[in-house]
Amino acid sequence: MAGRQAPTFIKRQKEQKRSAKSAAKRAAQQARRDERSARAKAADSLEEEIAAATVEPETPRDSEPSA
Repeated sequence: MAGRQAPTFIKRQKEQKRSAKSAAKRAAQQARRDERSARAKAADSLEEEIAAATVEPETPRDSEPSA
């Protein structure tokens, strides 16, 4: 029954190392995505604050319309 045996110890070690490396790579990529998203949200909120601060308050109108 060829091919039915478990992988050798060294092959198993290499397989675990590859999977750990790929998992770390995925986690790093996700962290970069999250950081970019957080920066974009911070920039949006900053732009909204600036826009709200630069809007001039409305001047009160006279109660009687000018004709």
